[in-house]
Amino acid sequence: MRKLLLTLLPALALALLTVPVVPGAPAQAQGQSPGAVAGDSGLAGGLAARAAAERAEAARYAPGQWQKAEAELDKARKRRNPADPGGAATWNARVTQAYEEAELQALRGLYLAGVRTTLLDADKAKAGRYAPRALASAQARLAAAESALAASRAQPEKAAGAIAAAEREARQALRLATLLAQVDKGERSAEDLLLEVDALTGRLAEAGDLPADPVVGDPAAAGALVAAVAELRARADAAERELAERERQVLSLEEEIRDMTTRLGGASAERDRLLMAEAAARRQQEKIAGLDTLFSPTQGSVLRQGNDVVLRLTGLSFRPGGAELGRAAESIIRKAEEAIALFPRATIIVEGHTDSQGSDASNQRLSEARADTVAKRLREGLTLPAGRIRSTGYGESRPIATNDTEAGRKLNRRIDVVIRGDAG
Repeated sequence: MRKLLLTLLPALALALLTVPVVPGAPAQAQGQSPGAVAGDSGLAGGLAARAAAERAEAARYAPGQWQKAEAELDKARKRRNPADPGGAATWNARVTQAYEEAELQALRGLYLAGVRTTLLDADKAKAGRYAPRALASAQARLAAAESALAASRAQPEKAAGAIAAAEREARQALRLATLLAQVDKGERSAEDLLLEVDALTGRLAEAGDLPADPVVGDPAAAGALVAAVAELRARADAAERELAERERQVLSLEEEIRDMTTRLGGASAERDRLLMAEAAARRQQEKIAGLDTLFSPTQGSVLRQGNDVVLRLTGLSFRPGGAELGRAAESIIRKAEEAIALFPRATIIVEGHTDSQGSDASNQRLSEARADTVAKRLREGLTLPAGRIRSTGYGESRPIATNDTEAGRKLNRRIDVVIRGDAG
């Protein structure tokens, strides 16, 4: 017995030195990942993958794969030979793969369960028969969302866009299958559905003061509505940028005033100048804010280009090939006059623009004639001196939309009124 103890003592001492035990610490080796035990250093990749799977709650959302991964880790601990680097690497790779699959399955369960449920409902509603294209699109979106999750599993929020698209497409497939099944059963007619679509787009258009023509079966009307919505969005974006720029200018002036007050005690001509500049900037900001609501989307919009204010009068209509304004233009001209009156010291430049139909020369002449017509109407309405307002034409050289569609060409046939000099 004594001889046996003498034989075992060196090994026991070596073990104690290699794995020190701290009072109150867990039995596993200190500093290792959860689930690690002594001698797991060759399984570092697998243990890191296990920690990631735990963060994804794999035991809850992918219990079957989690158990498989746990079993793989247990086998690796028992069977791998630390003296065989190649074999150890193989076991590490097997464990890593098992936990990564558990993590991915958990993420899919957490983020895509709703999409899968909706697709199952769509299948029960016979989407494969009634809405095969919508169903195929939803399935493709689901596959794309799964790929996005796999590529960004450490930051699943990066896949939010792909997940939202899959959810949207799945709901669409279910809705279409349900509606078309009702038509097939005679519970409602195809005409009812199409009229409902037109009624809905009509309400949306009226809410935004946009063209409210029926869009079903009319690509031109649909294109016009899309173009008007895009213009409305552009106006909102421009207004946000303008407000941010004005706020930046005002804050800069306030900072200069505080600095000048500190350095000169608050009594100086420079401080007075800055105070006046700040007040002017605020007044100008209020003017621009008021202009944003002056025109409806079908009449025009107000843009900021550097220190210029531009009244983009896309709603002005002329006789085809001519420069005569109709009665419908009166409301837009009056609103343009109201806007110009806010800038009594500004120079006004009326710019004419056309689409690309016709020759360059004829479009140039037409744009000049139309700009001259509007300039004359503004002089009459505002009694402006001849030197304060002038006109010019640019033909088709400055489009703001595509000339390939009627909706785009309509936007390009426009008058821009540039307010310069008193707009900054």
